[in-house]
Amino acid sequence: VASLGDTATGKQTVTIATDFSSTAYCVQVTVGDSGTTTAKSATVTGKAAGSYVMNSVVEAGSGSDPTTDWNSVGYGDQ
Repeated sequence: VASLGDTATGKQTVTIATDFSSTAYCVQVTVGDSGTTTAKSATVTGKAAGSYVMNSVVEAGSGSDPTTDWNSVGYGDQ
């Protein structure tokens, strides 16, 4: 990972140091949260060969930053 960018509430852009060969790669994202009042889900959007956007949302669908951490791993050809 070359850099991380906090681009909006519940969004973080990951810039990859060594680009994947195409957008045909898989990213798994999880978020850590110490709160117990809402459930969060994590998704990936905006995939390019050299970056992707991690999203965290609460049950109602609005963006929500995790309270502890973002986690991601990418699988594909470089």
